[in-house]
Amino acid sequence: MNEDRIVTTHENSSPFLTPPIIAPPSHEHVEQHRAANREAARIASREEAQREEALSRAMNPPRTPKLDPPRLRQPVLSDNALHEIDALDAAVFGRGIAVGRERLVSLGKQRFEELRALDRDVRAFQRILFVDLSQWHSVEQSFAIAGALSTSVPRVRTAEASRGGGVDRIAAASITDFDSLWKAQAEPQSVRNVLKFRRSFESLIFGQSLLQRISDDGRVRSHFFSSGRESKQLPFEKWLSVLQRDHFSVRLVDPFAHLFWWLCGERVPLLDTLDLAREFFSVRIPSDQQLRVAQAIFHAFLLGYREWELWGLWDFVGRETQQVIDIRELEYWRTELVRRCPAIAHFHSTISDFFWRDVGNAEGHRKVDANACRDYIKREMQVLQNRLSALTALALDELMPNSIVARFSDLILVEHEKPKAFPLIERIERKLATAFANARFKFNVNEVA
Repeated sequence: MNEDRIVTTHENSSPFLTPPIIAPPSHEHVEQHRAANREAARIASREEAQREEALSRAMNPPRTPKLDPPRLRQPVLSDNALHEIDALDAAVFGRGIAVGRERLVSLGKQRFEELRALDRDVRAFQRILFVDLSQWHSVEQSFAIAGALSTSVPRVRTAEASRGGGVDRIAAASITDFDSLWKAQAEPQSVRNVLKFRRSFESLIFGQSLLQRISDDGRVRSHFFSSGRESKQLPFEKWLSVLQRDHFSVRLVDPFAHLFWWLCGERVPLLDTLDLAREFFSVRIPSDQQLRVAQAIFHAFLLGYREWELWGLWDFVGRETQQVIDIRELEYWRTELVRRCPAIAHFHSTISDFFWRDVGNAEGHRKVDANACRDYIKREMQVLQNRLSALTALALDELMPNSIVARFSDLILVEHEKPKAFPLIERIERKLATAFANARFKFNVNEVA
């Protein structure tokens, strides 16, 4: 059944599948296609950017505009009160303080011998070898060589520091001057000896400046005595015995706390430093150092140290008292003060709202700038203390004209025989009643020996 294969041949015919013939596109068609692709890419890019921006807005709220804090409550002054205060300060500067040159030189020599004795005490305790005790860099180097600049502040770990934490502990652990030397715990006896020498040295330098400023009329003139600063900024009271003629002083008792009570309208009675010291230390008669600690804690509360700033609180109290205090006790005492003084706690909560700041460049991450808030409170309170001191001085000047020779924020020195305290204080209170309504200030009138 085998058959030969039959092959059919198609002649003069086209194949079944003939490939189509396509003409090449024109130049105009190619340009239109490219333009369409570019437009589509721009639309897609714009839509993607809009989606990213919307997502960023949803995840990060807009930056809150920075608001300046309000001006705190001010005393009611007469129209010409500021002019009277400036005229009084100018008169105090021009009047000067009568100082006995011989008495000043004699006391200065005595203080110099005391300084030499303190220098020997520092060097006799040879745990650390000192060179120049009057210069901080020399003292710092001596403690550093002996490895005695360690503190009780917990060390900040690397992982914590990389996250931006532990800033308060780093600041609290730093020892940068004589005022922060109290933190060095490795050699406490050397620290105490050096600080005693430093206080005596600063007092002697002040006495030397008095001697250099004595004019031909036997009086010392300086703007320090009419600037309204705190008296503790100058060791002036240690040299009162060199004054000539009769003097008495009018001291405002803790004006910072009294002004804060008036400013915040606190209704509870003003906390007494003596009562606080008795309670804090469970003693009947607290020592002077315990009184200073109680007052420092009280002032730290008034300045607004919060629960997350305990190491800052520890640093502040330590600088004021030159003493290391357990941070857990500080936390308990601060909490007690917050509980007892609700109006002041509310004041700090309100003022801190004006000091929210963005952290870094990230939007939405914000925190309270506590240091800026405290600086603002300090500036405002310094103005109020200056006004209080000036009004007190004006009342004294009305009673005893041309007799005030020094005006600090908490102390006024009068060149006059000491009058009876009750009429004098009554005159001052009447002067302050109009400016500081419902405020109660305390004064001590003492004769300068």
